[in-house]
Amino acid sequence: MMSAFNKKHIDTDVQGIKKSKKTITPFELVIFAILGTFLMAGQVALAVLPNIEVVSPLVIVYTCVYGRKAFLPIYVFVLLEGLIYGFNLWWFVPYLYVWSILSGTILIFKKLDSALFYAVIAAIFGLCFGTMTSIPYLFTGGPTMFFATVAAGLIFDLTHAVANFVLTLILYRPLMKLFHELRNNKRIKF
Repeated sequence: MMSAFNKKHIDTDVQGIKKSKKTITPFELVIFAILGTFLMAGQVALAVLPNIEVVSPLVIVYTCVYGRKAFLPIYVFVLLEGLIYGFNLWWFVPYLYVWSILSGTILIFKKLDSALFYAVIAAIFGLCFGTMTSIPYLFTGGPTMFFATVAAGLIFDLTHAVANFVLTLILYRPLMKLFHELRNNKRIKF
């Protein structure tokens, strides 16, 4: 006899095989790969504008809609960044953790449905982005290099904070509506 916990977390796939709802189906892998490429495409499309990006609002929405599974498109994005720009210290190591910090923070508050709240979180993230990505310099060049890098990037962090706030405030509701409609579509299961 199955416990209530097992009944709640067991589903049946198309072939009638029982699977856990926590497992990722091949279809979900494809969807999350596509969502990761959306992150990359959005970042590249706005690359001409310094520190103005749609990655933060998308990571927030992905996390609100897909929970912990949002880490998959995040790491697809990080991998694509590495393939395009190279795997080096100045961005790759920080990207392994900065987007996870944003997603992890959103996981704590994912039950909230407030564009303003998430816009503030995105702004704080943008303001702290330069400091978080400078952490490897603390180990490679010492405190002087770390603080010099943080200080040199403050104007960009301010731009990042303002852009994140505005873009998240504008995009949060329409993106949430779109992703919930896609998720609840009877013909598309994910």
